[in-house]
Amino acid sequence: MRITEVASTELFCGTRDRPLQIIRVTLVNDGPGMIRDPAAIVAVTVHGSGVMTPVPAEVGGLVHGEQRIAEVAVDVTASAAPAAPGT
Repeated sequence: MRITEVASTELFCGTRDRPLQIIRVTLVNDGPGMIRDPAAIVAVTVHGSGVMTPVPAEVGGLVHGEQRIAEVAVDVTASAAPAAPGT
């Protein structure tokens, strides 16, 4: 299993008080760690400084060589927000 791309979007879910940004994670089922059982479920999360996934996205039914995009909802804290120009 490989991650070939991680891209932020302008999409959000959650609530007005707790918006969650949608991150697209592109997975390719090949190479080391390849999922061999199509019944297996892969949990996809995003973690980093000021960013975490409250509920993992789940991807299942993967076959060899297949590419899938998982949309992961992430909670971004104020400390992870980009700085304003000139600061």
